[in-house]
Amino acid sequence: MTSSAAYEILGLTPKADKKAIKKRYRYLMHHVHPDSGAFKAASVKSYDYRYSAQEINAAYSFLYKNDNFKLQENIKNTGTAKYTEKNSKYSHNNSSDDAASNNSSDFNYSPKNKTIWKAETNPNAYTERNIYHYTEDSDGNVFGAFVIATGKYIWNHNEDFPLFLKSMFDVSKWLLDGVEGTKQHLVSDSVRLKFQADLTYLLSQQFIHFSAALHDLLKPISDEQADIFYIESMLELDPHPPVVRAGMTLYPTYLKNHRLFVKTKSGKEAGYISFKDDRLYYLIIPLLEQKRAQVKIEISKEQDRLNTRGQNKYKNIDFMIKLLPKPDKYFPENINTRIDELLQNFTKI
Repeated sequence: MTSSAAYEILGLTPKADKKAIKKRYRYLMHHVHPDSGAFKAASVKSYDYRYSAQEINAAYSFLYKNDNFKLQENIKNTGTAKYTEKNSKYSHNNSSDDAASNNSSDFNYSPKNKTIWKAETNPNAYTERNIYHYTEDSDGNVFGAFVIATGKYIWNHNEDFPLFLKSMFDVSKWLLDGVEGTKQHLVSDSVRLKFQADLTYLLSQQFIHFSAALHDLLKPISDEQADIFYIESMLELDPHPPVVRAGMTLYPTYLKNHRLFVKTKSGKEAGYISFKDDRLYYLIIPLLEQKRAQVKIEISKEQDRLNTRGQNKYKNIDFMIKLLPKPDKYFPENINTRIDELLQNFTKI
């Protein structure tokens, strides 16, 4: 995309400054995008615009990312731009301006006027999935998400993780809908939800490059030990826990409901591990289920004295995980077999 094309899509002249560009982008997305509340508001009439929401988003992203183009902050608005828009967010920790700068490189504007998502793919994945993008209203509030690409794309840190889970949940719903259409009766909501959660968990494993994801989210303990990571974690104590002291080693016992349960050296149940970053549940637990990692768990020396009072009974722990060498990037194709089995079981209900 050229800067002249970007300006044309937004309906601006090259004299438009940063504020004018953001105003125009906000206005267009608020009126053009089908998820916008503007379509439901009687006081705002929707109108046909010759460029799509994807094209508008790509043009806006281009103007913030192109190193050869510098916004002229001191030039006054020309009058052609009268509205505002903040760039859509991928990360909850980024400001809108930072997101525009850091994430726009993940969009390519093709000659066919389609937004293409830059990411590695897993050709052996069970099915394709959607990549979603947040959109904000004129007040900076998220009012929806729309599809910017479809394919067997691997998750990376530029894709907001809640939107990644939405993608997985939507795929699982679509698969179950197809199976349920062949059944003689409908499945109860509670049973269906359980199948959908299990299916979402399996599907997510095919769209995460686990080694790359760990390196994105965590830092190895050293350059020499690039396959070992330290993770901030807690031990959620058993209702009747044994005595645990700083420096004590804990040992994995079993995995249940996507949780890792541990015991003391004497074999007493101590509780289960919880992570401060929810994304790690979709990395660490599958790695352990597939026996592709080893862990070392110790009670931390630094503890909050209030941890064991009232209902909040937990201990800070030092959790180390080491990735085992594997020739394949993704989990073995038996995930596809497990997905097939789960869908077959759903048909038998």
